[in-house]
Amino acid sequence: MHGLKSLGITSAIENRKDAINIISALVRFMGLENLQRKYWMIDEFQRIDDCKENVRKDIYGCLASVFNKCPHHLAIILSASTDLT
Repeated sequence: MHGLKSLGITSAIENRKDAINIISALVRFMGLENLQRKYWMIDEFQRIDDCKENVRKDIYGCLASVFNKCPHHLAIILSASTDLT
């Protein structure tokens, strides 16, 4: 079993770059063990509309960065609902 330190995770997450690197490292690590794609489902993604435009752009950018760092091991599913009434 590998510890977080062996993955390079040695301190608390302090910024978005840290978060991107840690999530990417974890996904790649899990994907290497059994060579299967991992799925990250983000439910209620329509709530991103409640955020300011600069925050939405930052979220989209971070999701893209995570995916680009591990495209062979990760699929991101964004779930959203709409009011159809």
